[in-house]
Amino acid sequence: MNRALSIGLSLAATLLIAASPPLGRRVHVTVTESGKADYMKRITKKNKDPEIKSARFLAIAVRDGGGHARNGLVVRHYIFATDMAQNETVIVAKGEDTVTLPALGTVEIETKPVRLSYSPEHSVASKKKSTQVDDAGLKYLGYAVQVFEAAELVGESYDPLALKSQINTANFEKPVTKKKSSKKSSN
Repeated sequence: MNRALSIGLSLAATLLIAASPPLGRRVHVTVTESGKADYMKRITKKNKDPEIKSARFLAIAVRDGGGHARNGLVVRHYIFATDMAQNETVIVAKGEDTVTLPALGTVEIETKPVRLSYSPEHSVASKKKSTQVDDAGLKYLGYAVQVFEAAELVGESYDPLALKSQINTANFEKPVTKKKSSKKSSN
């Protein structure tokens, strides 16, 4: 039983290594989230709803670990939020940069800031009764960064890791234009 498990794990590790690019072709991706974290707008007599705001941007560092200069690396970055009303994950910002990476060098990219705000579930009291107000707005969730050389994925970083499944790389492709079909009349 242990021998079969050992062979199965060895085969799985071999397939995993074979599916990923050779180690010399990989690049290292380090991402730092920067900006103002969540802060609450002051509640006044006019503004009774709490509003939590954040402004975030990513500082992305792509480093070559294989000793090869690389031209035309494509760095794709996504910033995700939770739509509080629908409880769904949405992409609120995305971008793509083409960079040249020197041998054993590092290239740094900074994304544009994304401003988000949301209002958590709360109650608003009036003279006669209290009214329940549902969640609304967009709350920062995380990021995803992918680095491609030609069409091959050579580096990536996700926080949280579950966002990897949310990325649709087709978002960056040019939209397909539909040709107008000519209607044929039947006699």
